[in-house]
Amino acid sequence: MSAVRLHLCGILRAILRRSPVPILLIPPLLLLLQLTAYAQSANLDQGSNDKATTPLNPVSWVNGNLNANMAHFLEGYSVPYRAVLEGLVVNQTYTLVIGFDVRNSSKHALDYLTHFQRLSPHNVFSHGQETVNPLLNAPQPASYFTTTDVFTMPAPSSTGSPVAGQPATSFNALPAGEKQMTGYNADITNITYASQGSLSAANSETVVNITFTALKSTAILAWGAHIASIVDWGKDPVTGEPNSASAINGSPYHVRLKKWIINGADVNIGNQDRSLKTDAVFIPPSCSVAGPANACVQTAKLTYTATVDDANGLTYAWSIIGANTANAKIVNSTLGTIDVVPIGASFTFGSFNLRLIVTREGMKDTCYLTSHDNPGTTINIYNVDVNAGSDQTITNLDTAHLSASIAGGDGTYTFTWTPVTGLSNPNVGNPDFIPPSTGVFQFIVKGDDGNCQDLDTVVITVNEHAKPPCGITGPGPVCPGSQNEYTGPAPASVGSYLWSVTGDGTVSGVNNTQKVLINAANKCGTYQLRLIVSTPDGKRKDTCYLGVQVKDTIKPVLSGQISNANVACTNNIPAAPVIGVTDNCTAGLNVQTSTIVSDSTCVNKYKLTRKWWATDLCGNTSDTLKQVITVNDDVKPVITASFDKTVNVQCLKDVPAAPNPTATDNCNGNVTPVYSVTGSGSACDSTITRKWVFADACGNSDSVSQVIHIKDDIKPALSGSAGNVNVTCSKDIPAAANISATDNCDVTPGVHFSQETIDSTCINNFKVIRKWWAKDACG
Repeated sequence: MSAVRLHLCGILRAILRRSPVPILLIPPLLLLLQLTAYAQSANLDQGSNDKATTPLNPVSWVNGNLNANMAHFLEGYSVPYRAVLEGLVVNQTYTLVIGFDVRNSSKHALDYLTHFQRLSPHNVFSHGQETVNPLLNAPQPASYFTTTDVFTMPAPSSTGSPVAGQPATSFNALPAGEKQMTGYNADITNITYASQGSLSAANSETVVNITFTALKSTAILAWGAHIASIVDWGKDPVTGEPNSASAINGSPYHVRLKKWIINGADVNIGNQDRSLKTDAVFIPPSCSVAGPANACVQTAKLTYTATVDDANGLTYAWSIIGANTANAKIVNSTLGTIDVVPIGASFTFGSFNLRLIVTREGMKDTCYLTSHDNPGTTINIYNVDVNAGSDQTITNLDTAHLSASIAGGDGTYTFTWTPVTGLSNPNVGNPDFIPPSTGVFQFIVKGDDGNCQDLDTVVITVNEHAKPPCGITGPGPVCPGSQNEYTGPAPASVGSYLWSVTGDGTVSGVNNTQKVLINAANKCGTYQLRLIVSTPDGKRKDTCYLGVQVKDTIKPVLSGQISNANVACTNNIPAAPVIGVTDNCTAGLNVQTSTIVSDSTCVNKYKLTRKWWATDLCGNTSDTLKQVITVNDDVKPVITASFDKTVNVQCLKDVPAAPNPTATDNCNGNVTPVYSVTGSGSACDSTITRKWVFADACGNSDSVSQVIHIKDDIKPALSGSAGNVNVTCSKDIPAAANISATDNCDVTPGVHFSQETIDSTCINNFKVIRKWWAKDACG
């Protein structure tokens, strides 16, 4: 086939190259090319399970339409379909286009595609569901189909749906395995909606593209088409007719193979439409039973109600099944609502089960109380026995815990107590009773499970609760600032302690034990102790008090050695003596002191008066001790001056540096002198007098002097050479010699020069006499 296709392509190319050939020959050749290249075929089969009375298992594949003589389906089933595909090119990709009617004659027909095996539940037909085998009676034996592939269908759209969410909600509720298309010798690569039919139009079609790769020349695709159900689409609110297509007299369920798509080209597939008639689709009856599952033997009757999908054309058949140990019977077993009454005067302790069979058009549904599973909920007939509990004796401060119990019944009970006085909640089984007084209280409890009731009585005797002992022992009166211990009654008869104090005292440490420590205030006064005790059970308390005086009338007594003293200096003042004090109450007791300075004329000349006394916390003051210290400094400083007191020098520069005499004082230690100098020493015969005066803080003083005499009596000395010279001419007279002078005092004494000409007879005949001399500052 491939060779033929290539040959025809060569012919086409030759025609196109030769312009004389008529172009009109091209379309027939293209048609011939297409028919020769794509020789695949497809056949659409429906699964027939025959009539319900003669079911076929497994289903038979029919290459045609179905009716009541060939099939029996319920709404909500999926009609099995298979497409037998032959003449395929291995590894060629194909797209098979399938259409199905979602709406027909304004009713919902086929909602979406599913797995091919969906014929459950099947019990309404009185036999099990049939098996669907897509390879049954295939063109090739089952062993030929060596691969199986599945692909999940896409969910349908709910856009424009008259029932919100449908049919997507129905599709999404399916198990994952029921949403799959199956391919045999076909690798399914994609399933998409080419278009989705309107959910509100009178007639509409959904088109699905199934893309696969052929693994052998013969392949099979298998799926199911979901039959629209009244459960999903409901009834018309005006006419009461189902909105599903099973109400139509005809064949509204259509599935068709529309075309191939091969290499992007649409290829005709022929007439491949299959239909299902509505006389093969049934709406099964359904029922449920509601009513009491428990009742008291005193109950006169029990009423049970059936809920059905549609009462039109429906018959009811009620029955009691199993062991009827409760002695029950049905009044009329053919009604939708029945009464069950006792066979005799009353029910007996026991049980029974109910079954209802509803029938319409030969189809049945069996249900039981609250279930479709046999035997359903068992109905129990019983009685209740209430027990109010034991009588109790308590005190007026106790709480009685009542506790009622019930035997029998369904386990769901209500309680009612009377009277309600003192009860925490009269409508529970275990209320607390808080007695309002002493006395005898009787309560009646009623137990009720909704069907049966019972009464019982309990008596509570209430007596007066005894008080705890209370008393305080401890010291008094007490000293200010003292700590004192107080004791309450023995712990054997007390459950708790609580101490407190008011007035001039505070609690030290814990305040909830038998003993307590009280700190008295630092003053005279009173405090009052309070002790609250409770009984060991904590239910009754008592309070007792103790008043305590805080007082002191005895003055303190000072002790210590004290004597007056005379000293020369402040630093000789003796340290203050240690003064002790004793008192009958020692808290807050301290020796107080004062120091007064008087008659002060200088820092080391005055009187110092010291005083000591003590005052206790109650203001009692001791006798006063006094010490007088006289300070009198009359000693002048002592000078140390180890230098010449008289000095003679030639020059001012020879004056020695000033020495540093020192002095010490009996009080002040080293004393800094007041230094003065008279005379400048600038005259040739002069005197410099240096004086140091040492005085202490109190004006005691002494001094030392140094006198320096300055007198220069040494003349300057010349140095240099100036010998006599004889010359012929005036121009030969030498320059004056450079003569310098030195002096003991003057660093650069001035040198004087004079020149005189004598005995001159002509310009070159004379004498020149030159003289040099020096003179210091003192002449």
